[in-house]
Amino acid sequence: MSDIEITIQTILAFFGGITCVVAGVSAITKLFNPFKDLKKRIDEHEKKLSNDNLRMNNMENTMCEVEESNKVICKSLLVLLNHEITGNCVDKLKLQRDVLEQFLVDK
Repeated sequence: MSDIEITIQTILAFFGGITCVVAGVSAITKLFNPFKDLKKRIDEHEKKLSNDNLRMNNMENTMCEVEESNKVICKSLLVLLNHEITGNCVDKLKLQRDVLEQFLVDK
């Protein structure tokens, strides 16, 4: 064999070895790629879940405020009905007016 043939074979063997190493690294990268994608999706889902939990808490707080408003309005209507039926109970009307006024000021 001549020196040129040996040199060419050495170069080809070297590049073949590099190709094998690159293919192995690529295979290992592709092996772990689904895990990276899954972790990314899980992180996105956790962020969305956290946002949804905050929204739900805000909605629950809003619903509590609405329920409290409804209670005060219903009590006021009941006092008005009692006043309309009996024709007196002005003290209860004044008391309920103060309660309603305080509720609206606090809100």
